[in-house]
Amino acid sequence: MLNQALIVTLRILAFRAGPQDFPYAQQPSLTYGCVAFAVLANAVVARLVAPWSAALALGVVVVAALWLYTRFALRLRGFENRLQQTFNSLLTTSSVLTLALWPPASRLVPAMQQMLEQLSKNPELMEHPERLPPMNGSLVLLIYAILFWQFAVTVNIFRHATDTRPLGGVLIALLCVFNVLMFELVASPLIQWLGG
Repeated sequence: MLNQALIVTLRILAFRAGPQDFPYAQQPSLTYGCVAFAVLANAVVARLVAPWSAALALGVVVVAALWLYTRFALRLRGFENRLQQTFNSLLTTSSVLTLALWPPASRLVPAMQQMLEQLSKNPELMEHPERLPPMNGSLVLLIYAILFWQFAVTVNIFRHATDTRPLGGVLIALLCVFNVLMFELVASPLIQWLGG
């Protein structure tokens, strides 16, 4: 079943399948595996700027927010029976693309931290941005491209899961992103506390 889940995940990422093609499991072990993969993927990327405890907490918050929103959206449309396949599809595809963010982000984050250190020591540099170290524009573009791909995949999954037109899928996916960000904002004091 894991092989089938991997193949369908790759097909969904290529827009050649939808959540309805994701394996359905009578036992929750497949969902548990998808949840663990998603928490770990988010934590690996968050680890670039936070300690492991805070990064793992952020991963848990993202997965919880995604589950709550997906359940709400499907229940609202009368398709709650599609929850397992939709949620697992969202988890696996977003996890693969989140991990794809790690290589460019791991090179960009130290440069950004160096720039912030220089700005904190010399605030007058804000008036002379040409004196700051340059950012690698290709890395920034690559990160934006991966994020756009992730959003497009989320639109496609929600569009299929809720039987809506593409514009409806865009609206549902935008609300999903907003929901996850709100959960992260509400949980940020706990995440910061865990980070020490």
